Amino acid sequence: MSLVSQFLNIRLESIDDLRVKNSDMPPAVAGDKSSRLDINMWIKGRFADLEIQVSDEGDYPERSLYCWALLYSGALATGEDYRDLPPTVVISVIDFVLFKNHKEFHSEFRPCEVTRGNWLTDKMSPHFFELPKAVRAYDELSLQLARKAEA
Repeated sequence: MSLVSQFLNIRLESIDDLRVKNSDMPPAVAGDKSSRLDINMWIKGRFADLEIQVSDEGDYPERSLYCWALLYSGALATGEDYRDLPPTVVISVIDFVLFKNHKEFHSEFRPCEVTRGNWLTDKMSPHFFELPKAVRAYDELSLQLARKAEA
């Protein structure tokens, strides 16, 4: 819960519920590594899912949107109004560089109109935390602090 509160820059107390699902799944191919950890949370009326991915299989943007779509579509019961769908956040912690064109380790996406930039909805929010970039940023900050301490 502390990790998620830091990722989303929210107060820890705002996480209403946290559930681990699919904590252990067998590998798709015999001999492959078995691991999976999905964490679902309710945060101030928002539904959130934490995904961790170690290897880049070349399809992670599509995979993360698929996870988001499953969560979002499963949040509406028969007879409920579409306006009652909760904002849904997918937090992806990935151990590879996904966005090579910028240095920031955190990226958040929301759907908007391409020409005018009008937001379609606030109910979709995938976040990506690229660990290699975070390590690099931490190393650079540590170096800057060490230089200041020497001065």
